[in-house]
Amino acid sequence: MKSALIACLILSVFSVEISLNNVATTQALEKLKESQWASFIVDFAEVELSSGGALTELVEAISQLIDQLEEELDDIHHAYSKRTDEHNRDVTRLEQEIQDADRDIFNGEDFIDNVLIPQKERFQSALAQLKNNIEENRRVLDGETVNRKKQHEQFLSNIAEINEAIGAVR
Repeated sequence: MKSALIACLILSVFSVEISLNNVATTQALEKLKESQWASFIVDFAEVELSSGGALTELVEAISQLIDQLEEELDDIHHAYSKRTDEHNRDVTRLEQEIQDADRDIFNGEDFIDNVLIPQKERFQSALAQLKNNIEENRRVLDGETVNRKKQHEQFLSNIAEINEAIGAVR
């Protein structure tokens, strides 16, 4: 928009000799002065015309200003594109990390639900069975210990009888 306005102003300066006494021209110049850039260019053109200098210097200065502003705009666009690319890479990386974390959480929950909990239940069942077996084995052991003690007492009693019989025979 500004470039178009500047180009129109330059063409009008080349094609029409500006007369500061003309009322319509004065009004048009006042209207142009409402814009900062147009005001700068009009003031510069008035100085050039009043000093009798050639407008080629004005055209060159405006052209250089346009080139400089376009370079600055390109630099701004480049910096913005660079920051946008960095942002997009960060967003992509973080989204991937979130997906990986979600997948790890799902796999962990699946492992807990499908492996560890059933395994825990099997271990608890096996532990209960082992406790029952231990209890049964203790009961059997206690019974066998009592039975063995009775057998031992019977054996000692038999030996005592045999020893008495041998002692009586002698």
